[in-house]
Order: sequence, then structure tokens, then C-alpha cells
Amino acid sequence: MELIIEEHKKSLLYSNEISSSILNEIIIQILRFAISSSAGAYDKIICIIKYIEENYSKNISNDELAKISGYHPYHLNRLMNEYTNTSIHKYLVNYRLKKSTEYLLNTDLSISEISDLCGFKTPYYFSNLFKKRIGISPLNFRKQQKNKI
Repeated sequence: MELIIEEHKKSLLYSNEISSSILNEIIIQILRFAISSSAGAYDKIICIIKYIEENYSKNISNDELAKISGYHPYHLNRLMNEYTNTSIHKYLVNYRLKKSTEYLLNTDLSISEISDLCGFKTPYYFSNLFKKRIGISPLNFRKQQKNKI
């Protein structure tokens, strides 16, 4: 930056062009860094998503995901929002609900077993959340879907 200021102060022939050229070089370096950093962050988010999808039945914390990614939990959540338009917690809950609907449709497991397999703390919490998000209880969802077949 000092180089630009010095060149501009000289007021020699082509000083403005040289200053502009130096500034353009700085901007290019910043953009290259931003692109490479962004690609690294994207790769980390993909890694986090894969981890969630492989371990959704376990208790997953933001701190645990932060350790895996090497980012601070708040920064990781911001990146997740940036790339997926949802927080880590919402992504995890939505994925668990998706998996629970698959179990409801494709197995005869009890609601309690599905709740446990999908990582929900209690069957009660699972049923309430399912009803809130899907609009119908898990048991009624299963019955309704089987009646369609």
C-alpha cells in the first residue's frame, strides 16, 4: 500500500497508471486468496454434511463438528448457513426427520425404535417434532401412507 502512495506522490509521467497497476495486483491477490479459502470452506462443509449423514443416530454437537472441521463452532455454523441456507442443528433435525419417514414407510419398527435409530432424545420429542414439521403424528403418517398403497 505504501508503494501505491509513494508512486502517486511522485506525480511523474504514468504515476497514476503504475499506482493503478499495483492496486490491481493487490486486488487480484486478495481475490485469489478469497477463492482458495472459500473452496476450502466448501470442502469442510461437505465433510460435515457427510459426517452428519453417517452419524445422525448419535448425539452430535457443534463442538464435535468444529473439532472435525478445524473451525470455531460459531464460524462453522455461519459457513453452514452460507452454503446450505440452514443451521447445523436444523440440517441435522431435517435429516433425522427424513430418515424417520423412510423407516416409517419401509419398516414395521415401533415409533420408539425409530426415534432411537434416528437420534432423537425421546420418542415423545420425536413425535411432537414430527407432528409439528410434517403436520401429522408418526403413527398416523405410517397408517396414511400404507392406505395409499
